[in-house]
Amino acid sequence: MLITKATKGAVTTILNNNILLSLYNIQRKRLQSTVASASQPDVTKSKSTIAVNSNTTDTPLFNGTSVTGPLPSLASSIGEIKPLDIPLNVLAVYHKPLRVPITYGDLIADIQLRSYDHENLDFFCDFILRVGFYLGAPLTGPKPLPTRRERWTVIRAPFVHAKSKENFERHTHKRLIRVWDTNPQVVDMLLSYLTKHSITGVGVKVNYFQREGLTLNEPTAKDETNILDGLQQGETALKNEDAVSKKVEEILSDPKFKDMLNDK
Repeated sequence: MLITKATKGAVTTILNNNILLSLYNIQRKRLQSTVASASQPDVTKSKSTIAVNSNTTDTPLFNGTSVTGPLPSLASSIGEIKPLDIPLNVLAVYHKPLRVPITYGDLIADIQLRSYDHENLDFFCDFILRVGFYLGAPLTGPKPLPTRRERWTVIRAPFVHAKSKENFERHTHKRLIRVWDTNPQVVDMLLSYLTKHSITGVGVKVNYFQREGLTLNEPTAKDETNILDGLQQGETALKNEDAVSKKVEEILSDPKFKDMLNDK
């Protein structure tokens, strides 16, 4: 059986096949025991039944068909049938995506997803979480953001039906996934993989946060000259202010100025 799409019906089909295989092995063992006990008569094979010269009874099988008499060559012709070997990554589709735990709590990136169809949006969010687990990146989400609702009212026609109106509405669904405690190289790999396997109708916006260390630069010769120039300019400004303040004091202490103030 080929698994083309991960659905719940596929799991039931696999379980049914395993039950049928177990029933077939039980019936095959019974036939082998009868072959060992009986003699070896002449056997003629056909597509539907295998006839034996001796008088025997019909033995029903699990699939509704019947075989007449003991079958010495049935096990050798069909062979051993093994149950289907399903990879673990296919079985993991039927379960929730695994997550890498957060250790340091350093926020690296915010992935915002937007779409008009919530089914494609949820499917792509599940895909991102699975990709992040296999890359070893701790992810949280998807966190549902407020849905944007837009409404328009337009006339039905410009002439005869101008008085009748039509209403249109559009919903924009949003999800937020956050990336934690990850190297920038892993984030770039994750984003490149998502852009390569993007899904139609889903928009992606990434806010990337990058941290740098604080380093104190040593002052250079140019910085020292600029500081000295600034100090000299400040001293000259203070000197000018002192000269102005002295002149104001002289004017206020002048008796003629005081007489003029008293006369007024």
